[in-house]
Order: sequence, then structure tokens, then C-alpha cells
Amino acid sequence: MSLELVTFPYCPFGQRCLIALHEKGVAFDTTFVELDDPPDWLAGVSPLGKVPVLRTRGKAIFDSAVINEYLDETIEPSLYPVDALERALQRSWVAFAGELLTAQVAVYKAKSLRSFEEKLEKLGELVMLLAAAPVAGPFFGGARFSLVDAAYAPFFLRARIMQGRHEGLGPLPAGLEAWAEALARRPSVIRSVPPEFDSGYLGFLRGKGSWLLGAD
Repeated sequence: MSLELVTFPYCPFGQRCLIALHEKGVAFDTTFVELDDPPDWLAGVSPLGKVPVLRTRGKAIFDSAVINEYLDETIEPSLYPVDALERALQRSWVAFAGELLTAQVAVYKAKSLRSFEEKLEKLGELVMLLAAAPVAGPFFGGARFSLVDAAYAPFFLRARIMQGRHEGLGPLPAGLEAWAEALARRPSVIRSVPPEFDSGYLGFLRGKGSWLLGAD
């Protein structure tokens, strides 16, 4: 089965899919696109013009959560619990991760102090909600890595890069810090970004007019 993931180099949602693909241990191709100047064909496979997109068997699937569900249903080993209730619980927290990542990106891309502070308040509220999540440790469901872990690894990676750049971007709550550290050591997470990701991500945000990085 041929698999091609279309994404953007700094897309946290695309990274979720890259982590899942590495966990599955399958061969796949990655095509990077620039969303500021997208190729003409992107609109034909992604109605909203967003990434990631998975192209396989002559069809295209969009939305990172849907892509990862497809990968999990078609390629062993499964990255969800067997128990239906536990599986649904983890899917609920995958959905929450989407809100969290969107809020995080909004903070980092804010172009003014006022906008930054407004968006930071919302992000802080979401982080505190996440801190109350039933994380068993070392991963969300215990010793076994799952798709909910893949969903949050991009958030923790970016939080580490930006930590300390503003008083409101301090350390994670204690319960989340241990989870973040476990994810950072996971081979699939390490392989999901290039070695120079940190500096490249900062450069990307500066190019977007980030108030936070403009104040460096």
C-alpha cells in the first residue's frame, strides 16, 4: 500500500500523522508544501486548502485525526485500547488536543501585545484543563503509547521551544511535565521533526510577524 503524507514543515497536525506513521513502521513518502503559496493541486485533495492530507490507493484523506484513525484501522499494531470505553475516552482527548494546538499556534503568531495576552489567557485555561486529564503515566494510557500521545507530542515540543520567552510561558504543570518528557524521548516523536526543527520553527514564527519573537 502506497502512502504519501502531504504537510507543511512546521504543521503540528501533520506531525501527529508523522508520529503515527513512524509508530506503524511502514514505508511512506512525505511531500512538503508552502501554504502561503500552495500548489494548484492541493485544493483538489483538501477542500479547505489545509494539511495534512494522506494520499493512498488513488484517494485523498484530510484532517489529521481522521488520517490517524485510518492508519490505525488498516495497519497493525493498533494504537488504541481494545476496550471500547477506553478507546472512546482517548478519542475525546484527541479532539481536545486539536483545540489546544490551535490555541497554542494563535499565541505564538499573535502580532501585538494585546492580541498575545488575550490568546495566552485562553491557552492557559486549556492547559489547566489538560492538567486534570486522566494521564496514567508514563504515557496517557499507561506503559503503552497511543494515538492520544501522538496528538499531544507536537504541543509539548512547541511549548518546550517557547518556554521562558515570556513570563506567561513558564514550565508545564508537574503532571504534564513528566508526560512531555516521556514523549520527547519516544523514537517516533524524535523522527517526526528534523534535527534543526527548533531554530527553523522560531524563524518561521518571526516570518509570520510574531510579537513574542519580535520582542527578543
